Amino acid sequence: MRMSGREKSLEILTKKSLQGKTERRLLLAREPIEKKIERLIQLQKMANEVRQAAGRPVRRVWGVG
Repeated sequence: MRMSGREKSLEILTKKSLQGKTERRLLLAREPIEKKIERLIQLQKMANEVRQAAGRPVRRVWGVG
């Protein structure tokens, strides 16, 4: 069964997207642990903002009082 032009385009787009995702994961994996922890703390702060906006209790953030 032959693919249509749209299906081919979608396949190419999917492959590029997955390749980019893989490259980003490898790049992040090579970062020093300190940088990874900074990212984690930032994500915790962002999650707390969402929790607070939703009226849910916030959680303790690493390295913060």
